[in-house]
Amino acid sequence: MSPSKIQRTIQAAQQVLAGSQAGGAETAQELADIFRQARRRLAQVADLIERGEVSQAQSLAERSPALSDLVRILGFG
Repeated sequence: MSPSKIQRTIQAAQQVLAGSQAGGAETAQELADIFRQARRRLAQVADLIERGEVSQAQSLAERSPALSDLVRILGFG
């Protein structure tokens, strides 16, 4: 999923929470999928690091969207 699609989903969630947009269930499902994918990648990176495969872990972490960007975007508060 692209960073812009993730950002649009976050904005939709904020609008649902503010009461200015319907579709809360669909938006919640999209957010859950995004968080699941992020957790899966984080676990894969951690596993690679534990096995000493640091360059592969770094490559996976930097794949679009980079995990650092994903964490920043998902910290929408």
